[in-house]
Amino acid sequence: MSDPHPSTTETDLLLPTVNRPSRSLKFLPHLEMFPQPRDKFSMSLVYTSLVVFVPLTWYLVFSGDISAMGWFALHPPMQSLAIAGFVLGITPLQPYPSSTHIRQTRLITHQTFIYLSSLFLLLGTSAMWYNKHLHSAKHYTTWHGRFGLLFVCWIILQGLIGGLSIWKGGKMLGGGEKAKRVYKYHRLVIFTLAIIHFHFHLHVTQAPTLKYSLALSHWNVFSLICSKLHVGRYVVME
Repeated sequence: MSDPHPSTTETDLLLPTVNRPSRSLKFLPHLEMFPQPRDKFSMSLVYTSLVVFVPLTWYLVFSGDISAMGWFALHPPMQSLAIAGFVLGITPLQPYPSSTHIRQTRLITHQTFIYLSSLFLLLGTSAMWYNKHLHSAKHYTTWHGRFGLLFVCWIILQGLIGGLSIWKGGKMLGGGEKAKRVYKYHRLVIFTLAIIHFHFHLHVTQAPTLKYSLALSHWNVFSLICSKLHVGRYVVME
């Protein structure tokens, strides 16, 4: 005769759908952006820095001679959207939620922003490459261009690693603790990569030919890095 009072483990097995996102979440991702515990000051840095960073970049580009810029005019705006999207994509998973349901819904949020950011990154990078191609100019002649190529390749690689670390419980990476270690590495590397990307954004904003405001440029990049330092604190602590 079966036990009329099943154990907690048995009950959990009988209710596997409790910790899974609803069907609607698969098609209408729940963009939850407030991990806990969340320091309000640091969270305000994230959004304030993005409010400064993206509009400023667009203004500095489109207030210039767009026709003279050609396809290059698409490069800074698209890359700024990509950077902002990566920041917003990282935020929901810092710190990593302990609840399975919250973790899965925020993972959908993370993936949504990463997919959109990857599209913007592809458009911005392609515009820069095509602009040089039209003028028969050499590619990757500057450190910015070389590290830009490295960044794109690195982000693609990390995207694959991140996906494999959670696909079917990380089976492709050994599963269990091995997959968890790889996932932690993935999070830390992406965080570091984003800071490096901001450094090269700052390098370009100082280019005299673009007539960027150094004061505003230093502020938006500094504030973004500060916000990411708060995010990275949780990665290291875990």
